[in-house]
Amino acid sequence: MEMRRKATSIPWHERLVLTMYWLLSGYGLRASRAFLVLIALVALAALALSRYGFCPPGHLYTAAVQPLPDTIIYAAGSALSLDMKIGGLPEKLTLWGQGLRIALRITGPMFGPWGTRHPRPPKKIDESLARERFIEAQ
Repeated sequence: MEMRRKATSIPWHERLVLTMYWLLSGYGLRASRAFLVLIALVALAALALSRYGFCPPGHLYTAAVQPLPDTIIYAAGSALSLDMKIGGLPEKLTLWGQGLRIALRITGPMFGPWGTRHPRPPKKIDESLARERFIEAQ
């Protein structure tokens, strides 16, 4: 993939996708990088949710500022596709809040520990050693 990413003969949009894949997850070989991206995504979404995501009681379209620790828990739960009810948060989301929740539910599994697994190729077996063991077994 690294050679495809650096090749000039492939289209620019494919190079862009490969570059983003390399930046965000290290081709699936570096789980820590993808996990850090997930933490940053949850933190940014929690900040946006705390400012623009929740409707105060009695209103439909205006947002009310909510406590950041509660919105961090809510954003992490959304990224992990958990339905959580936080006592201090209103249940009604603004349109921006609904969009952020949908985005978290889609992108969360991509960057979580289960989404960063990359199948490693099997180890090569030395053919001469395998042949000797086969002959010994007969």
